[in-house]
Amino acid sequence: MTSGVNRPQPADPRVSIWFSVTVRVAWELMLAGIRVRPALLTDARDHVLACLPDGVGPDEAEVIAGAATIDFLERVRAGKYERLTPVEDTDLTIHRSWRDQLLKAVDPQGDAVLRLHY
Repeated sequence: MTSGVNRPQPADPRVSIWFSVTVRVAWELMLAGIRVRPALLTDARDHVLACLPDGVGPDEAEVIAGAATIDFLERVRAGKYERLTPVEDTDLTIHRSWRDQLLKAVDPQGDAVLRLHY
């Protein structure tokens, strides 16, 4: 089923940024002697992605990812980083017309979140 949203293609800078950040975060965790597990990699990568300024390119994102990963680790070690606890799901039914309108309005990342979560 298509959502009407153009999905990012491999040449899309957002895809390159995501890959650059993911590899750099995994590398920094490994260099720090930390076993890279999916949940930790996700948390660290999310932290790094939140630190990136708008309009950053893949090369600059990779450089920032190194320092931001170290920042993430320092926050975890100091007990100043808390993983967000998910809010309890409700039994809200999303009507088909709402879903269709929402899918037409979201960007590619929002589309992915909706499809993975719902």
